[in-house]
Amino acid sequence: MPPNATANTQSITNSLVANSGDDSKSLTDNSTGVLFEQDAETYDGGLVKDIEILKKAEKRRLKLVWRNIIAFVYVHLAAVYGLWLMLTSAKWQTSSLAIFLYLISGLGITAGAHRLWLIAPTRLNGRCV
Repeated sequence: MPPNATANTQSITNSLVANSGDDSKSLTDNSTGVLFEQDAETYDGGLVKDIEILKKAEKRRLKLVWRNIIAFVYVHLAAVYGLWLMLTSAKWQTSSLAIFLYLISGLGITAGAHRLWLIAPTRLNGRCV
């Protein structure tokens, strides 16, 4: 049961079944599309809070942060220069090793993140279950 669920309220599915009788087509036509009935905040499955105002950005002039712009341009120019040096000056063994280490580091980061997301929720009181 989801954390925001309450056990003593009538669910949307039960109310739809009660209103539709034995007609299954009526039940599918009236369904809300909400996965858990308790996630819907109103009877018809809508949200109580109006989120239309959150979708609009305020009209304001953006301020340029020159320190960030210069740093971003410098990092990208250095990357292009490094690629140029790798293609023109480096030995093929060095380039191959760099590409291999790049791939292995990406795999390690991905495996570490998945391990964190998989194992961390299964720990109780500091010990693995």
